[in-house]
Amino acid sequence: MTERVTHATPSPRVQVFIPTYNRADRLEKAVKSVLGQSWPGLDVIVLDNHSSDHTPEVMQRLIASDVRVKHVRHAENIGMLANFNAIPALVEGDYFCMLTDDDTYEPGFLATALGWFETYPDLGFVACDAPTKRYGVVQGSQLDYWPEGRYAAGAGTLKCLLGHYPIITNCLFRAGIRDEFHFHPELGNTGDGFILTEMCANHPVGISRYVSGSWNNDGDNASSLQGFDAKLITRIAIAEYALYRRLFAEGRFTRRCLVVAWFKRGLSVLVAADRGGFKALRADTSIDRAFGSIFRAALSAAAATHVIRFFPWLLSLWRKHSKSRVRRAGDRATRPSSHQ
Repeated sequence: MTERVTHATPSPRVQVFIPTYNRADRLEKAVKSVLGQSWPGLDVIVLDNHSSDHTPEVMQRLIASDVRVKHVRHAENIGMLANFNAIPALVEGDYFCMLTDDDTYEPGFLATALGWFETYPDLGFVACDAPTKRYGVVQGSQLDYWPEGRYAAGAGTLKCLLGHYPIITNCLFRAGIRDEFHFHPELGNTGDGFILTEMCANHPVGISRYVSGSWNNDGDNASSLQGFDAKLITRIAIAEYALYRRLFAEGRFTRRCLVVAWFKRGLSVLVAADRGGFKALRADTSIDRAFGSIFRAALSAAAATHVIRFFPWLLSLWRKHSKSRVRRAGDRATRPSSHQ
């Protein structure tokens, strides 16, 4: 008989949520990576979206081996985003994070992030590094564009808007901002970008280059399986901008950031139109309601010339320049800095 592991309850307490569906074999590895953290004051809550494989048997074994493991099984499959959105109501600790069922944490993730909260008590969240891997080969990191340090509220918002938001599963969040951890259904699989952009606009954040894990893009995650869908890209771009306009109206988003979001919406539509056709998108999406007649005409003309095809080249040059600046800043830094 295996002895069940018990732990005292140190403060602060961390809850690690793992949403899952039919990935029993990978799930066990994910849970064990959390139990192997050097910070013992944690609970692992597996949100089982009514799996039909042997997930219940795996969970019985894990629960029997460690008192910190909990199993929340939905009575029916409520969908991936609804499963994610079940997290805020279950937050009872001081901090929380979400790990997907096919990823793992390095042992020092929680201890490292908690150290940042101890140094900077006002942080909303701490993001640790998580390089993107494809079939085991590192492709780069979202944090390649972020010098390590504390960022005042709003200081990192533009980075997020430009697509360089941290990997959400490698962020530790303060329990007090749980209500902002909400995946908007209209944004589909891209909702994590809006969550982190909003949080960066509202709260100081910490960026640590400690490698806490990786994001495995092996072609079997939700975003990869979705593929290119011109209509969906257009609908998401329009919906996302509407959410940013709401933040601006509430005084939680600067005009400068709103302008960037406005351009981002237009570029997204051009990318979609380059493969889906602008006329077809007008017929099947809300482009006519979202854009004024002048801007709509400008988009139509730009789509006809396929000018957006030059954008990836320009974006690549800009990203190389940005990474070079971050590397130079890192070479000069001797300790974490504060970014205003």
